[in-house]
Amino acid sequence: MENKQYKEGLYQREKEKEEFLLEEFRQCFEHMRHYDNMRVALLRFAFSFYSLFFALIGILLKFFKEQTNEISLYVGFFLCLLTLIGFGVYKMLLQSRKYFVLTARQVNSIRGFFLQDARFKSVLPLNSDKPNLLNFQSVHILTILLINILNSSLLAAATYFFTLYVKCREPFPWVILALGTSFIVHLVFLKTYLKEKQGGES
Repeated sequence: MENKQYKEGLYQREKEKEEFLLEEFRQCFEHMRHYDNMRVALLRFAFSFYSLFFALIGILLKFFKEQTNEISLYVGFFLCLLTLIGFGVYKMLLQSRKYFVLTARQVNSIRGFFLQDARFKSVLPLNSDKPNLLNFQSVHILTILLINILNSSLLAAATYFFTLYVKCREPFPWVILALGTSFIVHLVFLKTYLKEKQGGES
């Protein structure tokens, strides 16, 4: 009798564990969709905001073209502000990538639990090591790199307008320096952020 109750209790616990894992699997899939949608929403916000600022800058340059020196300073500050906002979007995309990967790894782990003894070979990962946080073939990472290029270009443009304001004779070395420095800083931040998070969370 006791042996029967023990088996029933063991069966019940296994059943509850499977139900929990299935619900966890569904919830993680929902979270993956959420973080992917967040990436798209952030891109839409970024490009809408950039378009608004570019339109404002175009108006300033058109209607105050006779005051080139003063307008160059204002345009430079506008572009710097836009770069800072772009960096905020950049960081939020990194956070979205991190959480997307964590939930995807959980999905793979649960899939592996249920399919570890299956007779067919799954084409999807079955372990929690995939996907990699820093995968340059990922759409998420390519999106992040796109924002990096755009932010760096904005900072380079801001530098150009500042050189116009100070009447620098050779502006382009400064522009190239700003472009290269910004791109490298963004890239180092990307690799450091994801590497640190990967080490702390995996």
